[in-house]
Amino acid sequence: MDNIEYFVAKGPRVLPQGAPTSPMLTNILCYKLDKRLAGLANKNGFNYSRYADDLSFSAKGESTENLTKLLWAVRKVTESEGFVLHPEKLRIMRKGARQEVTGLVVNEQLGISRKNLRKFRALLHQIKLAGWQGKQWGSSPNLVYSVYGYANFVKMVKPKQGEKLLQEVQSLIAQWKVKPTQTPPPLSNKLADKISEEQEKLKKDDGKKEDDQPRWKLW
Repeated sequence: MDNIEYFVAKGPRVLPQGAPTSPMLTNILCYKLDKRLAGLANKNGFNYSRYADDLSFSAKGESTENLTKLLWAVRKVTESEGFVLHPEKLRIMRKGARQEVTGLVVNEQLGISRKNLRKFRALLHQIKLAGWQGKQWGSSPNLVYSVYGYANFVKMVKPKQGEKLLQEVQSLIAQWKVKPTQTPPPLSNKLADKISEEQEKLKKDDGKKEDDQPRWKLW
């Protein structure tokens, strides 16, 4: 294009986790799915919402009697759009029980699990007494990021409560003089093997001349 040469990276091709483009790409991929599921929900008296790959349907009154029909139709629509529902992640939350969606309690007003908050406060207390070493929060290998992120999550839902937790986390970071460490995202065995295979290919290509390197020219 305009007599400019464009080179393509030879290294392992993987998508970064947590990239700012991820939500936009997901919305593009799910555009038709959202349209169909929203129409299906409206037809049966339900409200539909989606966050990333979590689908939520809510209703009250007589509309709840259409639940079985709705579930059957949702499976058919998602399959026809090229997606598969996780069989172990389907949850039906009825009135009177705690209704939790993507970590938020949504019964009457927006809230956060009290159990998780108690665990988080207990963790901060343990860190204050003995430091960060050997502690864990969530599945991330980086404790500082995990704790800081959860405090911000609470602040987003409950600003005053979250602000206090965030100040405590910042105080603990300063007290023990810790810094977040850069940790690579976990790789599946299959992906790790593929990366190793690509790296071996690169080593074999090291002896080639520069003119032999693969390149693409666009006009």
